[in-house]
This record gives sequence, structure tokens and C-alpha cells, in this order.
Amino acid sequence: MSSVCKICYWLFQLLNLPAAACLVLAPRVSHASLFSDPQRAYEALGFSPIAQDMLHNVLRGQGAALLAISLFLFFLGSRRKEGFLLIALTCLGTLFAHVATLAHHTQSPAVTAAIGSVAPLYVMIAVNGVIGMAGLACWHHLSKSALP
Repeated sequence: MSSVCKICYWLFQLLNLPAAACLVLAPRVSHASLFSDPQRAYEALGFSPIAQDMLHNVLRGQGAALLAISLFLFFLGSRRKEGFLLIALTCLGTLFAHVATLAHHTQSPAVTAAIGSVAPLYVMIAVNGVIGMAGLACWHHLSKSALP
């Protein structure tokens, strides 16, 4: 189980750290990378430039929170059970948010037509699900092995 936990830890760090940094430093680029034609999507949905800026500031804040989690995990190390609980909670919470976003996007014909493919959301859901469940398994394993 130890090698699975190390893979889980480093996979989370390798995926989360750059994604979080991109959200903090370039939220507009990060968000636009999910659409084939972001400007058309914003216009079709009636997003003014100010609304776009507000959305991207929210994404910047989410990136900052994810960046703080990665930095905390780095200082905590890959051997502490608490770190795996944090990985699990972060990934499973993010998975829930992406599922809710997917449900909204696919239930609204206007949104679906404006954004085009939702394939990136499916990828993010799958990745967060796998890493989140691995983090939960590692936390459970390390909790059991720490019992007297």
C-alpha cells in the first residue's frame, strides 16, 4: 500500500500544483482553455467583460486555495495520514463541484450550445475521482496501521 500512497501523493501534487498556479496567475487563460471558442461562449451567454473579470477572480481565489493545499501537503510530507485525508476531501469536493457544473451545463441547451464539448469536465471528474478514492484508501490504511 505504501507505493500506492506515494503515487497518490505525487500524482495529486503533479496535477494540482500546476493547475492551481495557472488558476492564480492566469485564470482567464485557464478557463478559456476548456472551450473551443471562449469569446463566443461568453457572448452567447451574455457575460459582460465585468462579469468575465468577476468569474476569473473567483477562479483565481479557488486556485489560491488549491495552491495552499499543495504547499501544506508538501510541508506535511507523504507519510502522514492527515495528508491523505486532505487529498481525499479536496479531490472529492472538487469532483462534486465538477459534477454540479456538468449537470448545469448539460441541462441548459443555451449553455451546451455556447460552450460546445464538456469532455474536459469528464476528464476532471475521472481524475478527481480516482485520486480522491486513492487518498481515502491511503488514509484508511494508515489509520488502521496506526492503531495500538
